[in-house]
Amino acid sequence: MSGTQCAECAWLEREKEEARRNHNMSRVTDCNVLLKPHPNHATAKGRAA
Repeated sequence: MSGTQCAECAWLEREKEEARRNHNMSRVTDCNVLLKPHPNHATAKGRAA
């Protein structure tokens, strides 16, 4: 996780990791969908927007 993420992205990343630990892949997918439109998320991970 990068320090350039907004607070919501950081929260969603934590939620996603907790869901993954709990084998809740539906929630992981939900978090990914919510993270996608955030500009800091796309650039922080080195992904194309």
